Amino acid sequence: MQIVALAPDYLNALDALYRRTTGNVPHCRFAPSPRSLMGALLDAAQAGTQIFVATSDGVPLGFVALRGRGRRAVGRRQAEVTALFTEDAQTGEMLLDAVTAYARDRGAERLLAFPADHFRGPILGYNAGWGGLSDRIDLVAHVLARNGFTPFHRELHLEYVAGRYHAEPAPRPPGLTIARRANASGSTVLAACLADQEVGTCEFSRLDRISDHPRAARWGYIWGLEVAAAQRRRGLGRLLMRRALADLWEQGCTGCWLTTTATNWPAQALYLALGFAVVDASTSFRKDLRGG
Repeated sequence: MQIVALAPDYLNALDALYRRTTGNVPHCRFAPSPRSLMGALLDAAQAGTQIFVATSDGVPLGFVALRGRGRRAVGRRQAEVTALFTEDAQTGEMLLDAVTAYARDRGAERLLAFPADHFRGPILGYNAGWGGLSDRIDLVAHVLARNGFTPFHRELHLEYVAGRYHAEPAPRPPGLTIARRANASGSTVLAACLADQEVGTCEFSRLDRISDHPRAARWGYIWGLEVAAAQRRRGLGRLLMRRALADLWEQGCTGCWLTTTATNWPAQALYLALGFAVVDASTSFRKDLRGG
């Protein structure tokens, strides 16, 4: 088995491998087309992400992506493993060894794996853009744990389908106004204001923003919900969420996804009360490289 750099000849096989390894991941079911996925990998490599491929007799068996070359964060120089897809533990071990050595040689003191953020990986459609490793991809989790990576962040993945939605009006606090705007990334933002002060926002879009899958245009994603601390527990988050879902439904969506931190108990209560269901979870890992 050899570890080699990404080459165009491998892209079709890597696309098929990605689809097999993520086939049972709920937030991956609107995978981008092969052409789109191939373009994303090549674009990531051109932008500086290191992508290594494990091959045997010229056949790709897995790939790994490393982002950052020792950038400083929290007082340490760190790099990020933003993708690791394989169907074989031995292949995963070899790929992980390769990027760990590469990162250490370039001064990284800490290595993150599947970092806790959106849009860190080379494939936008993976987990609807969320960076964490899905619990459904347990082989990779085992490989990371056996190689000294420890979990540091857990995220819940939730799904909402149209049949659960009830359009009864949510109460609006006196004097509250809600404005609708687009942001630079192409999402819609609902901004709630009291006395000309913004006290809450909800950002959302259809998934065709990040995937050209035919059904992505009929599914939404809540990218973020924020309510000022002084305005919480007054129904503002519920109002913004209902407005966002109604907007997505008007655009033809039949379902919606979101993720939330596993320890964010108030948000979980809100989402479950609205009809969302937990369908998956994900983990982010890290490893200190300074110990040799």
